[in-house]
Amino acid sequence: MQATWRLQRVLTSPAAGVLLRTRSCARPRTAVAVAVARKPLPQHSNALPSPPPIHQGGFPRHYTSLTFGPINPSIPSSYAPSGISHLLSRQLVVVYGPDAAKYLQGMVTANVYMPGSGSMVRTDRGYYAALLTGQGRVLYDVFIYPLTDSKHLQRVLPSADVEGAAFLIEVDKDQAGLLVDHIKRYRVRAKVKVKVVDVEEVAVWHAWDPNGLGEASVNDLLVTPDCRTPAMGSRILHFGGPDGNAIQNFAERCQLQVLPQEYYVLHRITQGVPEGQTELLKMSAIPHESNLDLMGGIDFRKGCYVGQELVTRTEHRGVVRKRVLPCVVYEGSQGQAVDIRATGGDLGGLYTDRPIAGLSSAREIASETNIVRVSGKGRGVGKWLRGIGNVGLAVCRLDVMTDLPIPGETPAGEDGVPEVREVKGEFTIEGDEGPLRIKAVPPAWLRRELMEKWEVKNEQNMVRFQREAIESEEEM
Repeated sequence: MQATWRLQRVLTSPAAGVLLRTRSCARPRTAVAVAVARKPLPQHSNALPSPPPIHQGGFPRHYTSLTFGPINPSIPSSYAPSGISHLLSRQLVVVYGPDAAKYLQGMVTANVYMPGSGSMVRTDRGYYAALLTGQGRVLYDVFIYPLTDSKHLQRVLPSADVEGAAFLIEVDKDQAGLLVDHIKRYRVRAKVKVKVVDVEEVAVWHAWDPNGLGEASVNDLLVTPDCRTPAMGSRILHFGGPDGNAIQNFAERCQLQVLPQEYYVLHRITQGVPEGQTELLKMSAIPHESNLDLMGGIDFRKGCYVGQELVTRTEHRGVVRKRVLPCVVYEGSQGQAVDIRATGGDLGGLYTDRPIAGLSSAREIASETNIVRVSGKGRGVGKWLRGIGNVGLAVCRLDVMTDLPIPGETPAGEDGVPEVREVKGEFTIEGDEGPLRIKAVPPAWLRRELMEKWEVKNEQNMVRFQREAIESEEEM
């Protein structure tokens, strides 16, 4: 039985509010409570904050290797269309050895080898992938960076005599040790070594700009496009070295402002991209529902890997009725003001850091909270994952919360395009009787990807129907 989350307010001193998050499970029958102190919100401002100071090592002073983000985290005052952020929530693991490439090929959803090359390792700077359970559920979402540059390899493994290929695998920081244990557990006799890379040796950054950043290796930086969405930006690995101002120089050259990690999180949410095991729920999330198929995280032409059976069957024969989508939180009286079509699917234009419907931020909505119809009729139509300001990510039923076509199910109209489906009613979180409302805002890139899939599936269905008609006539 899935866990249910309840959020209760605990009255404490007037100076600080405390939220008590209680999780009650069917097995075992225990409850775990975590008290989270609420920090005062900054005053609203439409201007971006000035960039934090940078010291000799190229890192903002208010970041340290021991913190999970800024020491004083805050809600972004506005959406930043461009910027560069240090991702303290991510860490690297290095996998190397004579059998490293072969081992990873059987573990990850992406193709480690060049297509059609046999055993030639890919030379692109980085790519998105995931590790799955045997039942096809997401364990870890990762970026894989082949270490093809000898200088970078020496920075990561200065005293090791590396035979074969070496890869850096980026994963959630709190999952890095678990990923190392997972790789060690199943390597058996494979000649593979693995260890966690210290954040002082290699740091993960992310830059985004609507004009693009390209792909390059600059001094101690490895820059690679983040291809999960067209506007996602670039991943940057900063290898600790003599050029301590590499990040600052890169930011100045690209005219980017160094921003706290929360601005990157906001950018990612507006793009509809889940990341980490708080959003891609470990051993629970289904790759297609998490948009891994649309974000280039799965190669459907490669050989076998753990969890492939369910993924392949879902792609070719299944119907995906739920997907992770960005959502906006608003008050019921403001429903007419939330004009999704007017924004062209751009959630950044709807963002605000002001309190909404009694919440200081959508961050207060507990993860895995059910989304239901305001009328209270019927079952849940979605599940909340994470929020910031007045936006967030949720797993949404496409046939209820959106007008998106469902490949393999939505019929074609007379003009050959998907029949238009109207979104009826409003939605809120389970148990809320106030004015809080939630609306899914499908980004333009996801709408295009689903439309392409719908066209392929529709053509396949037409071919199948024609074949069945011919076979039935022959039998007669």
